[in-house]
Amino acid sequence: AYVRRVDERNKSNSANRQKNCQLANLDKTIDASIRQLEAIAKIESRVGLSALPANLYETAVARKENPSLSIDQLAGLLHITKSGLSHRLRRIEAYAATLNV
Repeated sequence: AYVRRVDERNKSNSANRQKNCQLANLDKTIDASIRQLEAIAKIESRVGLSALPANLYETAVARKENPSLSIDQLAGLLHITKSGLSHRLRRIEAYAATLNV
């Protein structure tokens, strides 16, 4: 009986850890999307998205049209790697940061 309770508790703890991890990942996805959308909106309002190089323009438009997609999903939509998409989004955010000056 004791072994069964310990086994059930371990399964429950494992399920809770997995759920917490999934929720944390979802929070990170949402935070990143909001940050990216704010950067895109700033660029759009200050200089226009057409000021971006073609690949960043494509990325900005795709993110704007698909705000809830994860990096993995958005990368699939654009047919590029997650790493490539992350790099593009960082460049967009960096460019938006220069518009503060």
